[in-house]
This record gives sequence, structure tokens and C-alpha cells, in this order.
Amino acid sequence: MIKAACITGSNASNKVTPDGAASIDKVLIEASDFSAFKIRPSSTMSNPTKIMNNESDVRSRILDTDYAEEASNLSAQSIVQ
Repeated sequence: MIKAACITGSNASNKVTPDGAASIDKVLIEASDFSAFKIRPSSTMSNPTKIMNNESDVRSRILDTDYAEEASNLSAQSIVQ
């Protein structure tokens, strides 16, 4: 429970009571927990998309490597003949 505070003067406004500090810490912890809970579903939903994109990229690189190898073999055979 946050107790009411009477602030008089410029130095008094910079002081936080132990109860106030604990309350601020609790609010920050709750906010971070809520943020983590809010982000979790979106990262879970985007994960399969990332996996598909990575798989597609890898497949493309493998095909590019296979094509380059075949082109190199064809060039080598053309030079030998």
C-alpha cells in the first residue's frame, strides 16, 4: 500500500520513502512480467515462419552450389575436349 506523502521544498521531492521504493520496484516487476507475457505469443507465432524462411534459404544455397559444381564440371569437360 502506498502511503500519502507530503513534499515540501526541492530536496524533499528527490527523496523516496522505503515504502515508495518497494512499490516502484513491484510496479516495475509487474510491468516486465506483463511485457514478457505479451511478447511470448507473437514470438511463438513467428517462429514457424522463421524456420520456413531459413529452410528455404538453405535449400536455395544447396541448389546454387549444385548448379555451380555442374557448371564447373561442364566447363572442365569442354576444355578437355
